[in-house]
Amino acid sequence: HGTMELRGALGLAAALERDPDLLAAPLRAILSDPTLTVNADTSPGPSHALAVLVPMATMIIAVLQAEAISAALIPDIDSGRFLGSGTMAALFAGRLRVVLNEVDLNSRLSRAAADAVARHLGPRLLGAVSRDETLAEALACQKLVQEIAPESRAAEDIRGIARAVEAAMPAVPDSFPLGWGAR
Repeated sequence: HGTMELRGALGLAAALERDPDLLAAPLRAILSDPTLTVNADTSPGPSHALAVLVPMATMIIAVLQAEAISAALIPDIDSGRFLGSGTMAALFAGRLRVVLNEVDLNSRLSRAAADAVARHLGPRLLGAVSRDETLAEALACQKLVQEIAPESRAAEDIRGIARAVEAAMPAVPDSFPLGWGAR
């Protein structure tokens, strides 16, 4: 997603509201290749971009902080309201998975929130990332945490989440029409 000035964000939202195919058409073309995986990082909360992306998504991953408000969001996650309102959100709620971020094992509140979310979500929880200064350092250096601290707790957490995402994705067939190869 990245940063965007207010005028640009509002212009993008208006353009997608007028013509959702500005995003949907190129994405459908990309997704026609079953060997590709597309990751879309959207701004938090409901948006026109999210409304366009959700129907095409195999998996939707929400990142929650390990704090009390995340535990309070569990009913919205269960009902699909987390993805917006209406029947469509409820239909896509089954595709929603969650990652907890900044779990501080030294904080009783952070541990309690993480435990509550984990107990309730069960297999919908892909994993958790520990609060780790190497993440801030990697961001400051514009590098992956695996590049600057591959043995850190956060790097291991992220590898575990990547394995969970891969395991949760549907299998790609070994053979494709038109001679495509498997990933």
